[in-house]
Amino acid sequence: MATLRRLHRWLEEQPLRDQKSLTKLARRGWFLGPRMPVAAIPQLGRALEDTPNDVDVAVGQHVRRHLDDIEAALIETYPHRSHLFQEAFGAHRECWYSLSIGAFLEQADGIFYDAFGSLLFTKGRRGAVSAFRSEVTGRFFQAVLYPFTVDTPLWVHTGTLDDTFEGLNRHQVLHGLKTDYNTELNSLKAISLLDNLVWVLNTSADGCWSADTASTIGSSHTRR
Repeated sequence: MATLRRLHRWLEEQPLRDQKSLTKLARRGWFLGPRMPVAAIPQLGRALEDTPNDVDVAVGQHVRRHLDDIEAALIETYPHRSHLFQEAFGAHRECWYSLSIGAFLEQADGIFYDAFGSLLFTKGRRGAVSAFRSEVTGRFFQAVLYPFTVDTPLWVHTGTLDDTFEGLNRHQVLHGLKTDYNTELNSLKAISLLDNLVWVLNTSADGCWSADTASTIGSSHTRR
């Protein structure tokens, strides 16, 4: 019985562990998509503490491998934005990262606004997602949404970043405050944000996990 109680407690606490790992990833600039195995989440969270560059390589390879699938999902879900996604992904494939990154961030802002009536890169993001999370019954899904309710380098004010910051910050990019952001890594991070949004917002619209998603994360994680 003691073993069963420990197992039950471990399972109950797993979403919280996932939430912490997903927040660490978001603060590194990465957002979970539906093709990432759930078992990889805590592993990546732990690896960030000692070998963050290795995590960048691993998650970057994952996003790169699924580039066509992510683009197709975005175009299918937001056909009125298809020409913009095609141009942005085209720029990424041509290694024109100064063009692709800005375009990806702009579209992330747009699809977030379409869903919540609030811009992603403003303080309104926190309230909109918090209200949405309160209606979600699946604890894993709540964990996936949690990073949008906290500060991450992607959307914090530039004044909070030190001079050694080398990651992706939307304000620095779109207001021309930084000139060395145009890397494949930062473009892949922006793509991971879009991949996350098209997943969670499409789940919100359907009210259930898609078949492909369910096969990845398990049928136990649902929302009403």
